Amino acid sequence: MKKTIMLAIFVLSLFACLVLSSSAVSINDGKDAMVAQFQSGKSSLDYVYYSPIKNENDSARYPLVVWLHGNSSGDYPGHQVRNSCIYNWSSEEYQKRFKGTQGAYLLLPRCPTGTFAPVAWGVERKSALKSTIDSFVESNRDTVDTSRIYIGGYSMGGKMTIIMASSYPDYFAAAFPMSPVYEPSRSELKTMGQMPVWLFVNKNDKYLSLDYNTVVKPNWKYFSSNCAFPQESRLTVFSTFYHAEGVENAGDVHNTWDAVTYDMFMKSGEVYYASETVNANGEKVNLSFPNGVISWLSSQSLENGESGVSLNIIQMLIMFIKRLFSLIFVI
Repeated sequence: MKKTIMLAIFVLSLFACLVLSSSAVSINDGKDAMVAQFQSGKSSLDYVYYSPIKNENDSARYPLVVWLHGNSSGDYPGHQVRNSCIYNWSSEEYQKRFKGTQGAYLLLPRCPTGTFAPVAWGVERKSALKSTIDSFVESNRDTVDTSRIYIGGYSMGGKMTIIMASSYPDYFAAAFPMSPVYEPSRSELKTMGQMPVWLFVNKNDKYLSLDYNTVVKPNWKYFSSNCAFPQESRLTVFSTFYHAEGVENAGDVHNTWDAVTYDMFMKSGEVYYASETVNANGEKVNLSFPNGVISWLSSQSLENGESGVSLNIIQMLIMFIKRLFSLIFVI
């Protein structure tokens, strides 16, 4: 009898371990299964989050991705995860793309929008958002890698990404604004240049603050000239949009995040159609499956800062020497 009980306990324990170690579902399980993995929380703002913890003894430190929704996705708690395909990043396939840990926390704070919440993402929400992120990090202080906290957002959330990245350049390891409905100041661009940034825009976007020729190009040029990480910083420009299945969606000129939530790859594994990516040196970046946004993000760390600054100093010295030689030869 005692052996039977011990065997039953062993089987149950083994089953529990298997369940805990399979925290991520497959992308093939569908939207509802992925969304169901997110848990709710509340600090200064309410939020939902995905935890990569595999079992109760998991002592790894995971990166944290903060995802900021757009104006139409904060109507009710949980709306921010259901209304964009960021739930893809909670799937087993996408979690494995995070370098080093094969997993990451996903934190989706909510900014209430609509008739009864006139204050959208903006400087008025900056303190509340930072407090919410800090509170989440503190609650998971044993398993969050504080040197790898990333922030990204789309449309209105892209605006807030720029505000947060330029306000706390020593806190975030990288930023990825998508179609930010915002024209940043030169000061914000210069401060944000202290970290790697990947900007996503459509050159036919109709928002005035996103006009490709009058806003995006000159701002990207200024950012690039003040960027400490020119090789790591990127700009992706779309000319039209496609669904990940390959069907063209020519009527959409704003939803760059649809491509980002699929990690910049079609379901076939090809690089997302009608897009071109360059770094801050103006050099073309050729993406290859499965190394997309997730791979780029998880390669960035605050611990890389010293080497990045050193590299920038070396580049400046090389430029100075070249100019000196050119002057000598002219004389």
